[in-house]
Amino acid sequence: MSGGDAPLFVFTTAYDEYALQAFEIEAVDYLLKPFDEARFQQAFSRVRQQLSRRFVQNAASDGTRSASSTAVSKLLVDDGEKTVVLTPDMIYYAVPNQRALEIHTKEKVIVSKMTLQEFEQRLAGLTFFRTHRSYLVNINYIQEITPWFNGTSNVTLSDKEQTQIPVSRSARKELFRLLEKQA
Repeated sequence: MSGGDAPLFVFTTAYDEYALQAFEIEAVDYLLKPFDEARFQQAFSRVRQQLSRRFVQNAASDGTRSASSTAVSKLLVDDGEKTVVLTPDMIYYAVPNQRALEIHTKEKVIVSKMTLQEFEQRLAGLTFFRTHRSYLVNINYIQEITPWFNGTSNVTLSDKEQTQIPVSRSARKELFRLLEKQA
């Protein structure tokens, strides 16, 4: 079984002391009982994201389809007053803010009623990565990665503001893996 065919695991237990072991064997997520529907959906979203990455990588390595043929070239975002047309390469990152989603682009910040999870699904297969539960980042704009504390990091983007975005411990390893593949 190749790495692309390996099963994806989500651990579910009532004992938090097993979380470290779960991530040592590269579990996609860890659900601590009792968990609610929102937390389950977050874990399921991570599984879908991993599967989407595999699909794009397999399609690109097959030579039958290019990665770009599975990706969107235009994205429609409703900001409440109008529909904004974006290309994914215009987007630096997205972050929820008070029941809205702020999409930070090269020109402006677009505020949408869309959830971060919905936005992530629309960008599946592209160069976007969930660095933290509240941030979706275009990895093409990561300038540097700085260690923080307890195994977390911060990424600095190459935008005008040199925005710093947190990277959770669980996302750090996958982020490095993705960036190494692009290099």
